[in-house]
Amino acid sequence: SSGINAEYGDVASDYFNKMYKQHKAKILEVNKKLIRGTLASVLHFTQFLLFSESLQRNTKRNSIDQCYVQLSGAVTESVDSFAAHQTKVPSEVVVVENFHYLYTFLLKNKIESLDKYRSYCHKRWKDSLEEYVRAYLTLPLERINVFFCGVQNKLDSGVRVTEIGFAPEFSKQKLRALIGEYTVKELKKGVEGVMKKIEKHFSKDKNLFTVACLSVLAELIKQVEGHERLMKECYPKAGLKFNFTVAQIHGIFDKKSPK
Repeated sequence: SSGINAEYGDVASDYFNKMYKQHKAKILEVNKKLIRGTLASVLHFTQFLLFSESLQRNTKRNSIDQCYVQLSGAVTESVDSFAAHQTKVPSEVVVVENFHYLYTFLLKNKIESLDKYRSYCHKRWKDSLEEYVRAYLTLPLERINVFFCGVQNKLDSGVRVTEIGFAPEFSKQKLRALIGEYTVKELKKGVEGVMKKIEKHFSKDKNLFTVACLSVLAELIKQVEGHERLMKECYPKAGLKFNFTVAQIHGIFDKKSPK
């Protein structure tokens, strides 16, 4: 920040326009040596915003705001480029970490010209977290998920609920055997595996780790409740039910989630 202070000590409104290309270049190049975490380009952008806001009394507001909006586009390009080309962590993690940081910063430091960008950052990190959860939540109930995905595809294709069980691959006997594989112990093992992955990916930010765990919990319960609904509709008299309850799922997460 001291370098920024020296550079912008006597800034005037037209100076922001002249400096746009230079700062865009910095934003697009400073991520090269970073492995993970909040990108240097994001930090550079937020430091630039803080200092520029401290000068706004001596500068035309519209000049600063125009520069902000232009540079926000460069920051987005920087994050997306880094996410697409690095291989250390899933690309969704890079997007979540950096747009969550930007959103939190813009929420704390109200800058009217970046209101739309703040909303954009919020949507980007939330959407990417959902994509991450869907991609990494296959372990706890993987085979049951595959089974009911097939059931739903049959229903979507026009097969009636009363006919689902007649297909050998979707018989109640096969489903009963599958359910038998997923005890509370196996579910716990699967959940622990997922949470270890999340902890590894979000080890730099405990808050995001907690948010990701809660998102996984919500999605897992959504899956289970969806499967239970299909069981009642397609196998109403088979007496099928899981060997665990939603309350037990909550209990597993409560024991393993960060305090």
